[in-house]
Amino acid sequence: MLFPTVAAVVLSSLWLAQLRYFQDLAKAKWQIVLQAEENRKPRYFTEEYAALAQIRSTRWRTPFRLTELERLVPRVIQITALLCIAYRLIWPVLPLEWHAWFV
Repeated sequence: MLFPTVAAVVLSSLWLAQLRYFQDLAKAKWQIVLQAEENRKPRYFTEEYAALAQIRSTRWRTPFRLTELERLVPRVIQITALLCIAYRLIWPVLPLEWHAWFV
């Protein structure tokens, strides 16, 4: 049972690193697009970005963005797998009367 939980921690860590990479890549691409658009008319991407910012500011609550939801899944997997690993490591040293609590 220990191997799948360690694999889950490693896999979710790689998943988070990949999400972080693609988020940075998207930020860099949008910076380049907006800089290239500065001297042109019409400014479609600048107007779209401003309209999106206005829509988000008028909402009564802040919704989760896609990247935040994407990070939630691997974090839950990591936490669950780490708790499982901790449980397996602590189990042998627990007093016998405590074993009934964790079964």
